Amino acid sequence: MGIEDIEDALVNETTPLPIDQQQQLEQLQQMQQQQVLVGDEIPYYMPLSNEQREQQQQQLLQQYQQQLVEQYGRPSSFQPGQSPSHLPPPAIIPHQQQMIQPIYYPQISSSPHSMPPMPPGATAGPMIMSPPLNMQSVVQPSPQPNSFVQTHAYIQPPPTYDIKSPYKNVNIVFQAPPPPISYVNGPYVVPVENELWPIYSPDLFAIDKVPSYGLGTPQVDDCSAVKEKISLLKNIFVNQHQHNAVDDVLLESVAECKQLEFLNLSNCTNFTLAQFNKTIGRLRNLRGLNLTNCSHITDDSVKNIAKNCANLEELHLNNCYLLTDNSITFLVKRCKNLKVLSMSRCERVTDYTLFEISKNLKALESICINRMKYVTDKGLADLKNLNIKSFYAYETLLTDQSISELALRWRQLEVLNVAKCINVTNQALSTVALHCPQIQKLFVNGCPKISSEAIVLVAQKCPLIRVLRIDNCPNITDEAILALEFLKSLHTLNVSNLCKFNEQSLIKILPSLPNLEQLFLYQCPRISDATVAVIGQHCPNLKVLRLDQSIFPGDAGVSCLVNCKSLKGLNLSNLENIHDQTIISLSTELTGLQKLYLTGCKGLTDASLDAITNIRTIEILRINDSFQFSEDALCNLAKLQNLSVLNMSGCVNTTDKVLDLLICYCQQLTQLYLSNLPCITDRILPPMLASLLKLRLLRIDGCSNVTDNALIGLRFNGLRYLEVFNCSGTFIGDEGLYSIVSQSALRELYMWNCETITDNGLKKIDMYLQNLEVLRVDRCKKITDKGIRSILQKAVLLRTLNISHTNLGDDTLTTVAGYCKLLKKLICTNLSRISDSGVSAVALQCPLLKMIDVSRCFKISDTAVIELSVRSKYLKKFSINGNSKITNTSIIKLSVGCPRLKVVNLQECSKVGEVGILALSTYCKYITTLNVSHCPLVTDLSIVGIGRECLGLKSLNASHTLLGDAGVIEVAVRSNINLEFLDIQSTNVTDQALSMVAQMCPSLRVLNILSTKTTAKTTTTIQQTCRLLKEFKMVN
Repeated sequence: MGIEDIEDALVNETTPLPIDQQQQLEQLQQMQQQQVLVGDEIPYYMPLSNEQREQQQQQLLQQYQQQLVEQYGRPSSFQPGQSPSHLPPPAIIPHQQQMIQPIYYPQISSSPHSMPPMPPGATAGPMIMSPPLNMQSVVQPSPQPNSFVQTHAYIQPPPTYDIKSPYKNVNIVFQAPPPPISYVNGPYVVPVENELWPIYSPDLFAIDKVPSYGLGTPQVDDCSAVKEKISLLKNIFVNQHQHNAVDDVLLESVAECKQLEFLNLSNCTNFTLAQFNKTIGRLRNLRGLNLTNCSHITDDSVKNIAKNCANLEELHLNNCYLLTDNSITFLVKRCKNLKVLSMSRCERVTDYTLFEISKNLKALESICINRMKYVTDKGLADLKNLNIKSFYAYETLLTDQSISELALRWRQLEVLNVAKCINVTNQALSTVALHCPQIQKLFVNGCPKISSEAIVLVAQKCPLIRVLRIDNCPNITDEAILALEFLKSLHTLNVSNLCKFNEQSLIKILPSLPNLEQLFLYQCPRISDATVAVIGQHCPNLKVLRLDQSIFPGDAGVSCLVNCKSLKGLNLSNLENIHDQTIISLSTELTGLQKLYLTGCKGLTDASLDAITNIRTIEILRINDSFQFSEDALCNLAKLQNLSVLNMSGCVNTTDKVLDLLICYCQQLTQLYLSNLPCITDRILPPMLASLLKLRLLRIDGCSNVTDNALIGLRFNGLRYLEVFNCSGTFIGDEGLYSIVSQSALRELYMWNCETITDNGLKKIDMYLQNLEVLRVDRCKKITDKGIRSILQKAVLLRTLNISHTNLGDDTLTTVAGYCKLLKKLICTNLSRISDSGVSAVALQCPLLKMIDVSRCFKISDTAVIELSVRSKYLKKFSINGNSKITNTSIIKLSVGCPRLKVVNLQECSKVGEVGILALSTYCKYITTLNVSHCPLVTDLSIVGIGRECLGLKSLNASHTLLGDAGVIEVAVRSNINLEFLDIQSTNVTDQALSMVAQMCPSLRVLNILSTKTTAKTTTTIQQTCRLLKEFKMVN
């Protein structure tokens, strides 16, 4: 699945994404703890010496614990000088002494396995005290650090790091950033699932051999350290999770390094462009520059790079959305030594840039044009005179002609990524196979026109392939799978979501792949315990395995994986046939496991969780939607000190006690999911935000007991690194929101259904949201057009906006159109004040729009839909259900103007009928989801056209229409493998059509045949043949 087209489930996490492969070998240093300052009137203190600070804290700690002993007595295992690492010793203010309600927690576990030693600098004993719920000023202020945050040293983040979220990506856990690297032990290999663009070359350096420095070194003044090494430094990067520490002062120090050759500022957004331009102007020896995710970089900055860095050989501008042809063409004319140029998602760049690249960059070896919508075959043809070795064109509009022409010239091609290029067919891939024998990495996942014939040819002609992704190619059959045995060098294989091959083919080739290290089999309904048993027997070197959502594997097969001693990542999510004994045996044998995913495994109990806590190497753990785990079992998770990602959403027995222990022991956490936990309170938020210094994502949505009582006036000494915050469905108000947003570097903010957020709160935080990309304020009833305007005017990088069920209107959409020109997703359902003028303004000014939902906006008519059809050429998802003003006229226009539509929702559009749906089937052949329920003019012929032309159809809702047997039979025959959802309630369907569904649709998961003309005999056949069926509505 990997980087898939996003399903807009808003904040739901249902579809996992792939696991990255890189092993995290060691954490070299731990962050120095910082303490929290509470109260608006408490100033930041001047720095003290280390000795003074330790003496002060020790005195306060002893005083505080003495008060506890006097009040409650001394616990048997209590030792003086101990306190939880996340809770600095409070200064007891006299009028607050009566408020303190200490809570004594027992040991984490009564099992013979003792608690692991505390992290360096942490002091915690068996007595763990939590601060009171309403206490607002009980923490001793700590010394003010340097102007830049003291940070983690020696680890350089890979350039592919791009934190994703539950809104932009259904499941952020599987899109986690690559872990830290120990360069001394060899070069870094980019995880295949994250390989979107070329790797930044200095990431291959052994930093002990190349004079390097990581900005953000703990307990070090970076400015002074850089100045001391000015004459030596060749490579400067930013330590992991410390990007916010890079500001203008630090860049000014970097400018003094005249011999600097490599500079990595990826993910840094806190410096100004003025200072950046000054710094670049003095670094004339630069050979490599990485600005990935520096989204505020403009054309002027790139021109300044071109003027001053003539020796530049490598430049990464991925996700720099503001760049245009103007700057890139200027760059390639000046920097003619470029060998690597990466421009992923620079969506304003066109064919003209490629023409200038081909004319000026004769030494270019690697180029990345991912998701550049304005690049066509004409521009790509200009590159054929170059000697390219790595080519990345993920999700572009390229066709067979251009790729075939390039393959004829690029005989040394080693990496080709044309994943999700829907126009690529067997012709292009066969040409690549015949003329590019040196290819080592091939990505054709999500190409619906690729079939087995081309894969067989690739396997025969390209024996050096090490990485192959053919997942989500619906036409791959046994023939292609069997041909893979020729690829003896294969170490990464992804054949997920392929429904046309038999597991016996996979069983046959696995013994022929001795070097296989990563195998992805998620969403494969064709595999069973037999396949998993062969994996355990013949793949001893396997490091990553995904079996999630493959339904049939159970205890018998999964237990055989104990033989894969090298396994580092294992995904068993939603496998309902595995139980405690299997997990216990895996935990005993796979002692090096780092990533484990057990989402929705209902057959597991506390015994499994206790066993998992003995694998101390685990860094990522996902146990969400597991209501069966008890509080005691969840407390044991604190033993996993190396945890960086933890998802326990829906584990309803999670309490403040559990989180206290996690905060105390698991201080490496960067992503923490706590959604829908009714037992936690806001009391836990201050110590959590103060102690988990690496935290980048926090979800507390659906935690109904969370308010802003503990957040009002909260102050930290230094910015937090929080980038994604979700407080939806809580009672956090204006003041609590300000306390968090004003001290974070948010890119994504979710606060839907926060009824206490008002215009005043939005106005207070607008200045801190300049890098905001995702905003959800739906169901916030107290905000108005005037209140949200200030945020939208600042958030020029906004890409996703949800304002549904609010009091907002056309004024807000006009503001969006004027300032948020990079918008891709707009959800504004149930808005009575939205009309044609607002939607038309967005369509005119936001040309990159890919999704729009204007359901139940009753003032919208054909006019707005026609405007979208003319302006929004990249529209993939369109929903306008419940609107009786929409007619066939606008749907025909939409079909012609937006041929890339994949999801169409026309529910209850009573004037849309046969002609409109036939237009969709004629022009929009990539439709996967269609909802025409309660459209009385939709006929059998309409659905026949959809079934015949839209061969990738996965979901069809045609209830309460004139549908008959012919339409259902056509859908079942044509889309047989893909069809998962079928709702034909209250139609004229009979046993004849349902029998065909039973024979041809083995992947069906949801079926509704209420009020149809079917009989009990046919429903029995459905239950016997559709083994994946989870929801079946029928008349008893």
